[in-house]
Amino acid sequence: MNTKKQHGICRAFTILAAIVLTAFISQPVLAAGEKIMFLHHSTGEGVYWEGGVPDWIDDYNSTHGTSYQIFERNYPDTPYPWENYPYDYWNLWVKGNCDSSNPDIECMNTLTQNYDVIIFKHCFPGAAIEPDSGNPDVTSSTKTLENYKLQYRALRDMMDSYPDNLFIVWTLTPLHRLDTSEDEASRAKQFVGWVKKEFLFEDGILHPNITVFDFWGIVAEDSLNPSKGKTNCLKYEYEGSHLLSDSHPNYDANQAAGPQFAQTIVSAIESYFGTSDSSDNGTDTVDDNNTDSNDDDSDENVSECPASQILGSNNPRLDKLRRFRDNVLAETTAGRKLIGLYYSNEKIINDILGTSPLLKKSAAKILVAIIDLL
Repeated sequence: MNTKKQHGICRAFTILAAIVLTAFISQPVLAAGEKIMFLHHSTGEGVYWEGGVPDWIDDYNSTHGTSYQIFERNYPDTPYPWENYPYDYWNLWVKGNCDSSNPDIECMNTLTQNYDVIIFKHCFPGAAIEPDSGNPDVTSSTKTLENYKLQYRALRDMMDSYPDNLFIVWTLTPLHRLDTSEDEASRAKQFVGWVKKEFLFEDGILHPNITVFDFWGIVAEDSLNPSKGKTNCLKYEYEGSHLLSDSHPNYDANQAAGPQFAQTIVSAIESYFGTSDSSDNGTDTVDDNNTDSNDDDSDENVSECPASQILGSNNPRLDKLRRFRDNVLAETTAGRKLIGLYYSNEKIINDILGTSPLLKKSAAKILVAIIDLL
């Protein structure tokens, strides 16, 4: 690593230390019982119920001691047209053609008050994308790449304005090969690629409360020369009929997507709001949440907590940090985010501390000053 880059990392860490080192403790905190709202229509309904999403969440709660609550709703609905394409979400939530007195056209300000996590998707006709006109218009309901991108950027700005909430956006549902053209399917694939690779990165600003669930990547044919089916269309084996053009993914598709969707929800929650164990992938049933001071499980992440490295594992100030975490930070959404930020970057911080004794000494001064102010 060159000297200039190393100094940049040191400065960045010093700033980070002043903000989040108050949350550096040797035992993690469970995320709260986040409430999740999934807004969808028929394709989402199939994944949700046939894919066993609520059962998966219930099983996860039972084995991990969490209490996540998931709800679903057809949205939008009467009196709004039964459409949920980028324009429609922009029209409802950004332009303001919503009404929170009716849950079928509820506004974002009350959705975010009632639920911690908002998930939304588009029905499969959203993949019927027309050629660009060269005159993009955020107010246009015409399905083009240029319009979609403007509407998504406006939605991104809206989601940024709700940092206490987590948003999960689905990629498009591919169309049946008998219900689209090669050019149309290619444009749908282009939009999916933009959402996955550019949407959250193109402006150089972090959007930590937005996650993308790649439904397209599960059910779309990605082979350039498939033996059956067509590229960028619904996979042949996931077609409800090989003779009719219905684009609803079949039971097998829903069974494949459901668990992945549920895992994405939980992983996103625990990454953003905090987790009991950032390395837990949902398969380990060992109780990692034992906070008994006599617990000696030789966990390297516990013994090498950055605060312990900086202050020393027997420093009494660590107890103050733990109390501050449990009694202050963990009681608020913002506080849980700080805790989650730490656990998602713990290894990186440990590595940086290990390469610079000077940085470690500076961090100790900052941390002691913060603790003494608590």
